[in-house]
Order: sequence, then structure tokens, then C-alpha cells
Amino acid sequence: MDGSIAQRRPAFGATSAKMRRMFLPDVPPPAWARIEAAWRALPPWLRAVCGLAASIVLAGLASIALRQDSSWDLMNYHYYNAWAFVHDRHGIDWAPAQLQSFYSPFLDLPFYAMVAADVPPRVIAFTLAIPTGVAWYCFARITTTFFAPLDVVVRRRAIAAALALGVTAPMAVSLIGTTMNDWYVAALVLVAAWVIVRDPAPSGATVLGAGLLVGVGAGLKLTGGIYAVGLVVALTASGGGGWAARLRRGMVAGVGITLAFALTAGPWMALMFERYGNPLFPYFNDVFRSPWADPVSFSATRFGPASWLEWPVFPFMLLWKLEGFVAEPEFRDARPALLYALALAALAFRGRGRAVVDPRWRFLVAFFMGSFVAWAVLYRIFRYLVPLELLGAAFIVLLVVRLTPPRRVTLVLASVLVLAVVTSKYPTWWRQRFESHFLSVQLPPVDAQALVLLVAAEPMSYVLPSFPADARFVGLVSNFNDPWRNTRLQQTIAATIREHRGALYSLAMPPDRGVGAEALAAMGLARSACAPIRTNLRASPLELCRLQRR
Repeated sequence: MDGSIAQRRPAFGATSAKMRRMFLPDVPPPAWARIEAAWRALPPWLRAVCGLAASIVLAGLASIALRQDSSWDLMNYHYYNAWAFVHDRHGIDWAPAQLQSFYSPFLDLPFYAMVAADVPPRVIAFTLAIPTGVAWYCFARITTTFFAPLDVVVRRRAIAAALALGVTAPMAVSLIGTTMNDWYVAALVLVAAWVIVRDPAPSGATVLGAGLLVGVGAGLKLTGGIYAVGLVVALTASGGGGWAARLRRGMVAGVGITLAFALTAGPWMALMFERYGNPLFPYFNDVFRSPWADPVSFSATRFGPASWLEWPVFPFMLLWKLEGFVAEPEFRDARPALLYALALAALAFRGRGRAVVDPRWRFLVAFFMGSFVAWAVLYRIFRYLVPLELLGAAFIVLLVVRLTPPRRVTLVLASVLVLAVVTSKYPTWWRQRFESHFLSVQLPPVDAQALVLLVAAEPMSYVLPSFPADARFVGLVSNFNDPWRNTRLQQTIAATIREHRGALYSLAMPPDRGVGAEALAAMGLARSACAPIRTNLRASPLELCRLQRR
């Protein structure tokens, strides 16, 4: 009996299968499953191209939605510096873009070329967001790699939460499509991070390539140097092998950083040293002692915590100290506080949480900490931390996954995302609506061979390229100089004014308030007739006044 039953069971099962196929047609898989299957069927190179293109398009659309950049930095030096470099204005103008007149113009050349060619403003905004798209793509690849070992449901939600937390970070969002160039550095840094972490055992060539990328970022924008520190620290402190192997990796990265930095920053630093005796002029002039500037460091450490006692609670201070703490405009972000609190919880319950997803997280943690410490020592301006904002979002999700029971991970991730987004205060950087031209300037008549004195520490140099080509410009009053200083720069400006035989003008804002009158009097000058300069940017109108010698 038992044997006969056993023999009949396969026939019954086969008949049941046939009946199911006959009367119950196959149910198609969910739409997301079909999309995922089609995506994975594509060649890897095509998936990479499509992913990168999609990231760039999304970033470009976000830039357009945020409207045109009209930041202080743009009006003060990003446009003027590139124009001055192209037209070889050294020795003709003297610091009309204030202290920032001495910054490398190389990253600003594409922006200047687009404005000079009268490219439509929305196209300029889209183009300026390309580095954002590149950074987003690399961040997505990093998070996808590290969360891959998780259960499929948790993995998808962890990746989605990390991406959402990262791309909505308020400082990072506020900088999309601006000329402040922080996304250029972020893109290079995140490409370097992806190059390292995509391979569990990166080769020497890979490490060298990452160093080259970070070195390029540091050379084009010196604030990117903090990530050079972070990369060397991370490679030396993490990874397989003993200390000798780690030290070799750090040294290889250092070689790449040095070579790339020399190629990108070297020419400008050599020029600054030749002209002013300080390759980082005017920074660290307390060390180089150039006679062209005061012997001070000109550092940005006026931002951030005022004492060492505030650093242990610094992430929480970002919740209530909004304006002038780590950024000029108002800014608030709960993500640093969330990351800090979760990290402390992970340390307190060490060994009781779930296992780390991938040991290569240690590299990113070391990179994050090394870069952050360098930032805290040198800058303390939050917009220089865009790569860490993105990576910090992934750390938050990782810690939630480690510390939360699996059945509650989705709820906790959703709560964290809502809390972070709702409490965020996005810096405005004073954007404005698009017009038919990115920049338009209505200039009153100006005599030939004019010398224009900028007499206010305001962003005004963006109008200077609209003056007649034979005009000259000097920063008489700025965040860097004034008539009461005894530097070679001020002596040169005074001599230029004294020896000039053509028309003299002053440029100031706001108009009709006598701005810079004392400085003009100190140079033996006084205003006569004045006229406004109107522009389509927010620092308008400016006041152009003819000057008379006393």
C-alpha cells in the first residue's frame, strides 16, 4: 500500500502542475523586478554610462530649479579673476577683487567662457552642475557596493535611504550650480574614493590614481587639501597587510597627490612666489613674511567652535547656531548630530549590534576622520565638507542597520530621513531668477585711460570687465587693504594714484551714502559727479563717481 501511494504521488504532482498552467496563467513579475532584470541584462559599461548620464541630468535639472547663482563670491572674484587672467591684467590692476584677487583662476575659466560667449543662463546653470552629477554617481556606486551583502529587502531600503539622505544634505544642495567650485573638489574626491573601495585589495596603480585625483582637486582649489590628508591617513591606517604595506600605500598615494598638485597648483604658486614672495599669497604670510601684505595668516578659523570645549558638542551646535557659525547665510543640518549620536551609541553597545557590512568601511571612516580633523584645524567653513556630507549619510544608514532590529529598520530609516529633511535649513547664497543674459551691466560714460578706485569691502569686481579696455582698477578699501596700511601693496596703490594723469573714479556700494569718503580723503581725493551702475545681479546699483584732487 505504501509503495503504491508513493508511486502515484509524482503523477498527481505532475497533473497538478499541468492543471495550474492550464487554468492559472503565469503572473508577471512586479514592474520593479522587470526593470531591474532589464537593467542587469545591459553590459556593465552601458549601465555605467546610463547611470552617470542620469545623475548629471538630475543634477542639471536641480541646478535650474534652484535658479541662477548670485553669490558674494561670484560677484567678488569668480568672474573677474578669470577675465583678468585671460586679459593679463597683472601690473595693470591691483587687488580689485579684494583678498580673493590672488586666487588661482583655473576653475573659473569655463564659467567665464560661457558668460563671455553669452550662453543662455539655464545652460550655464546646467553645465555648472556636471560635477554634482559625477559625485552623485560615485556616491551611489559606493553605497551600492557596501550594502550589497545585506538581505535584499534591507539592502534596497538602505541604499535608497543613504542616497536620499546624501543628496538632500542642505549645504551640498545649496551649492549645486554655483561658481563656488566646491562640487569640483567633491567630484574628484568621490571618484578617488570609489576607485579605492571598488576593489577589496587595491593595487599600487589604483592607489596612485586615487592620489592623482585628490591632488588635482587640492591643486585647483586649495581647500581640497584636507582630503589629501584624509586619503593618506586612511590608506595608512586601514586595509590588509601589516604596517609596512599600509605605509607603502600611503606613500604611493602621497606621490600621486604631490605630482598632481605640482601640475595644477604649481604654476600659480610659482607666479605668486615670483611676484609677492609667498607661494600661497596672502595666506600663511605670518610664515612667508611677504612685504606685500600684513604678516598674518589670513585663515578662516573665525568660523566654527570658539574653544576646544565646544568641539565635543559641535554637531549639536549646528542645530541652533544658524548664521555666521560655519557659513555666512543661515544653515542648519541635523545629519551631523544624528551621525554623532549613532556613533556614540555604537561605541557604547559595541559587540551587541549587527556585523559591519564590509571591512572596507574602515577605509572610509578613517578617510572621513582624517579629512575632518584637517578641516577643523585649517578652515571650519562647512561648504568645504561636501564629500563628507554624502559619506556621512551612508554612515548614518550603516549605524541604523547595525543598531536596529531587522523588523524595525525600515521604520527607523524613514524616521531619520524625515527628521533630517524637515529640520534642514538650506543656505540661499542669494540666488535669483533667470533672465535672458547671465550678466548684464548698464555702465555710464567713462573717460579714456580711467583709473577706478574700489572703496568698499563689497563684491563689485564683476562689473569691471564691462569698462573700457584701457581702464585700470585698484582696491583702495577692501577686506585686505586700506590707505592706513604700510604694506607694499598699499604703497604701490598710492603711487599709482599719485602718478595717474587721466580721469579718476571711485566705485562703491550702496550709493548715496558717502562710502569710502575717509579713504579718498586720505589719498587727497573727493567725489564730484556720481552716476549709478545697474546690473541684473543682486549687488546693484553701484555708484561710480568722478574724483577731483584736493
